[in-house]
Amino acid sequence: MKAIVTGGTSGIGRNLVDILVEKGWTVYVLYRPTSNIKDLPEGVHLKCIDYRPFRMPVDRADAVFHCAGNTSHWRGDKDEQWCDNVLFTQNVVEAARYSGVEKFIHLSTAATHPLRGWDAANVIQKYHSNNYIKTKRLSELEIPRFGPNHNIVSPTVCLGKYDRSYTKLVDYIRGGGNMVLPGRMGFVSSREVAGAMLEAVTYGIRGQNYILTAPQVEWLSFFRLVAMELGTKVPEKATPLWALKQIATAQEAWAEWKQSTPSITHDFLYLLRDYEFNVDEMRKSKYYLHFEPTPLGQLVKETVHAAK
Repeated sequence: MKAIVTGGTSGIGRNLVDILVEKGWTVYVLYRPTSNIKDLPEGVHLKCIDYRPFRMPVDRADAVFHCAGNTSHWRGDKDEQWCDNVLFTQNVVEAARYSGVEKFIHLSTAATHPLRGWDAANVIQKYHSNNYIKTKRLSELEIPRFGPNHNIVSPTVCLGKYDRSYTKLVDYIRGGGNMVLPGRMGFVSSREVAGAMLEAVTYGIRGQNYILTAPQVEWLSFFRLVAMELGTKVPEKATPLWALKQIATAQEAWAEWKQSTPSITHDFLYLLRDYEFNVDEMRKSKYYLHFEPTPLGQLVKETVHAAK
């Protein structure tokens, strides 16, 4: 079995590479010149690409796993994010079609769920709340161009080994950070999401989008569990959203002046909404992709260990 993976040097894609190698697949990783490829498993085939159209490294692969994506929540990265999430997806879809790939598995985000049913014109013209969500929804709309034999996998917050985003919160808590995010979220394992993507090759229903989430808990609970693992403390209450918005306003103004990246942005705070998912959506992922979320306590232990 031959697999082509984008985004295979970090996060879910990196976990997927490990799983594919363990199961005996021949793996081809498409990477950017700035990617760190030093810790990829032995025997993985590599091809360096950029934003331009390209040819797949092998014809008639059994699956393409498109895990690459720009998760920035800073408007200063808007143009680069459009290239990474929309234009690059167009190129991957076109290359997959041309080379005769059997199935296309696309990694998106559960944050696009409220935009289900929106076409590209509506997303471009009417949706201005969050550029990350906007570009990820537009990337989803590119996938049907591959043909019917595709699936989209849309997780909530992913934690664990190889994660470079939310694992930063572990460092923040370790450093004595005095703010706690408000709201609720479902936390899932990056490795389990990768496993579900592999299951989609065999068991995913053509054209389906699968939400991968866990029972929602307060961010405060997550912060407390991390603090327990680290042997430190966090505030007893979550920081009010209005206070975080004031901090974001100040940090964004400073970042624009200094041409830097703020640690808190309004786009990031927009993601702290409570997400309501249909129970049938979660059952569908469990039944077809055999997705079972890791208990939060165990997931936090794994995340803290990976962040050391």
